[in-house]
Amino acid sequence: MKISDNTLSRKDFIRNSALAMAGLTLIPNIMTASPLFEAKDTSAKGKLSLKNVRLETGFEYEEGEVSSTKTDLFI
Repeated sequence: MKISDNTLSRKDFIRNSALAMAGLTLIPNIMTASPLFEAKDTSAKGKLSLKNVRLETGFEYEEGEVSSTKTDLFI
């Protein structure tokens, strides 16, 4: 099987997706950053709660190579 020059490897896709998510996470914080405002509630700082999300839990293998990921829904 020949891989063309315009295909994206799984590793590159995951890296690019992580960088995109990091950028999307930072943009709202940068846009609202101002020394005129102070945080009112710092007790929840650094905590994140996710509900009803689908997360990767493992891999599916075909002929010794990863073919897809296993996912589960976490409510």
